Amino acid sequence: MGKSQFLELPRSIVLEQELQDAIRKSREVCSKTSPRSEECAAAWDVVDELQAEIAHQEAKRIEKTAFEEFCEEFPDALRKYELEEWCSG
Repeated sequence: MGKSQFLELPRSIVLEQELQDAIRKSREVCSKTSPRSEECAAAWDVVDELQAEIAHQEAKRIEKTAFEEFCEEFPDALRKYELEEWCSG
């Protein structure tokens, strides 16, 4: 049958698979570049967007984002974003 993945699987399952792929990719990008690189930041932005969409679909609050978990492992990544927020505000 020629059904699309969207019709076969609920949207939340598809988004969850995309999220796991994006997290894996983000970690790969950050390990190849640096936790403070622009490429790393862009990869985690994709993860944040997917997590927000999943939370919206399921009408639930995110306790800890994947990026926050990453920053627990690599605190230098968070320092860059704190400085950017402070300077841009």
